[in-house]
Order: sequence, then C-alpha cells, then structure tokens
Amino acid sequence: MKWAILGAGNIANDFARYFKTERAELYAVASRSLEKATAFAEKHRIPVAYGSYEEMLADESIDAVYIATPHSHHYEHIKLCLGAGKHVFSEKVMVTSRKQLDEVTQLATEKNLYLAEAMTIFHVPLYPQLKQWITNQDLGKLKYIHVPYASVRHADSPMYFYKPELAGGALFDIGTYALTFALTFLTSPPTNILTFGDIHEAGVDET
Repeated sequence: MKWAILGAGNIANDFARYFKTERAELYAVASRSLEKATAFAEKHRIPVAYGSYEEMLADESIDAVYIATPHSHHYEHIKLCLGAGKHVFSEKVMVTSRKQLDEVTQLATEKNLYLAEAMTIFHVPLYPQLKQWITNQDLGKLKYIHVPYASVRHADSPMYFYKPELAGGALFDIGTYALTFALTFLTSPPTNILTFGDIHEAGVDET
C-alpha cells in the first residue's frame, strides 16, 4: 500500500518518523504550502510533495491517507479523502461530534473504505495483553475504573490547546485518552455519563 500524509504539522513528524514496515510505503505528503510539504518530504525522505490536499487526493496511486491536521478540520478532510476513494487513518480526536461521526462512518461503509482513529491505546501491544491477563487471571467482576491524566499546557502556546476555533481544550487533547482507556476495559456499556470541567477565559475546557 502507498500511504500519504495530509497536513505537515508536529504530529505528522512523529507518524513519518516511526513509519517502518515492509508492507507499505510512505509515498506522499500534502500541505497548504508546497514549500512546507517539500521541506517535510525532504526531511523524511518521502518521494512526492503536494501543495494542496485536493491535488494529492487526485493521485490514483495513493491507497491510504493519515490525517494530521487540527481537530477542527478532521471532519472536512475525512470526507475529502473518502470521497477520493482513499482509506483513512485520522489523528485523534477523529471528529468533534456524534453527528459528524455518524456521517463519516456511513460514508466509509457506503464506499467500502477503512476509516480508523489514530488513538495510541488501540495500537500499543500492551493493551491487548493486559485484557488477556485480566481474563486469564479471573479477577472477578470489574467494579471501578479511575483514570487520572493531566499535563501542563500553556495558554500562550502556538498549538491548538487553547484555541476554540481549532477544537482545542482538555477533553480533545488528553481527556480522550482517559475515556478510551476506561472504555477499553469496561465489560459493559455505561448507563449514565456525567461531565464537569473548568472553562478557561479563551473559551475551552481547561480540566
């Protein structure tokens, strides 16, 4: 398979750096700036660089696309990729609402394309091993999961953390890891969901 990266920001560098497999090739990268895409391609030895997403998606040799743009743009870019007949691996959070999720999953199903979220917990070998260990040890009925997770994010950061227009905030940044961890180990769906948080003056959730 030939893979492409849509967006050449910070997280895209990690994806390119650790893309090591004999079964696939990291073939292309696209940015809104051809100069930025070219620099990224040279840094990671990627054969092809595009100065627009649409131009890259018109390349019929590309099979799958990793979306590395800000959260606020994932929905739009997932639809672009699926519309172009590409399998999609989107950085978390994949979309920002249930309505968007339903729409893109339906589109992927209709087009018989693979759509997945690049959520660390789904792809680290430790987690299936933990689930297997819990099953094998017969630890009894799960009664409680507590997942504290925090990190320092400075309000003056150039990143998306405190920018509502980029779907910033604690839940989409790191809270999703805690939620995914809990859902991975729950033995039945939750019946009640309650939320609370502190809203920063920038307009995003800070906790």
